[in-house]
Amino acid sequence: MKNPPIYEALVEKLVRVYEEGPNQSLGVFQNPVTAYTDQARLESEQRLLRSLPIPVAHVSQLRSPGSCLVHDALGVPLLITRNREGALRAMLNVCRHRGTRLLEDSGFCKVRKGFQCRYHGWVYDLDGTLDQIPREELFPSLDKTALNLRTLPVAERFGFIWVVATPAGEYDFDAFLDPLEPDLGPLNLENHVVFRRATTTARTNWKIVMEAFLDGYHVRHLHK
Repeated sequence: MKNPPIYEALVEKLVRVYEEGPNQSLGVFQNPVTAYTDQARLESEQRLLRSLPIPVAHVSQLRSPGSCLVHDALGVPLLITRNREGALRAMLNVCRHRGTRLLEDSGFCKVRKGFQCRYHGWVYDLDGTLDQIPREELFPSLDKTALNLRTLPVAERFGFIWVVATPAGEYDFDAFLDPLEPDLGPLNLENHVVFRRATTTARTNWKIVMEAFLDGYHVRHLHK
């Protein structure tokens, strides 16, 4: 999967800003309120985010075979697992028969062999392969190999598990993540473990949250 043009444009812009350094003319930028309230814009942003690698967990949270994560924060029902060989797999948390969720509750869990749909009992292994169909004789012409769980691009880098929440084949993770190596590589985050998890729910646009952490202008006053 080729990186979206908007990503390449952002990289080029960042390079120009870096090269111009403190001599660049910043001016004053006014962001319209619609950037945070326009529904069409939000849907466009969601499509963009689903087309790029997003960190969904730390590697210590999915360390052993059979460990899994149900993740819904991107608006896509994700199921991330480690198979018996320890390889990561990312799939849609949706049975291929009638679209029922395989695992209901979001969060981390542990399974022994695979996932069974609670509706008709279809069973998938940790790789997402359709393994068992109750009363399979009722489906004489069914090609089981065509009904494995939908897979998603997944990678393990800098101590995090990255997923592209769009089932579209391969993705060049190196092209996207290599520029982060100077900042994240020396931290050796893969040797860390998660000590505590906390979840905060807020009725706000996601950009407001991000900008609060990127805004250095408020630090001297608010955090004095």
